[in-house]
Amino acid sequence: MLQKQKKELTHFEVTDDEAKPELAAFIRMNGAVSISNGALVADVQTENAATARRMYQLLKRLYDIPIELLVRRKMKLKKK
Repeated sequence: MLQKQKKELTHFEVTDDEAKPELAAFIRMNGAVSISNGALVADVQTENAATARRMYQLLKRLYDIPIELLVRRKMKLKKK
């Protein structure tokens, strides 16, 4: 159920003024900001594909910066 609600939230249209705090919240809750090789880096991790797409779209819309996206499959280990 929660996954469905998260997906619904990613479909809301927002203004640029509303998108900036949304991105800040994503980074605050799921990521970190650091400096790497003299560049500012925001590293955000999520297991929800809709959330990742939303962050990517908002970043592309708001900022003219290079974005690197890394997708990893989660390994499902047997819990024995």
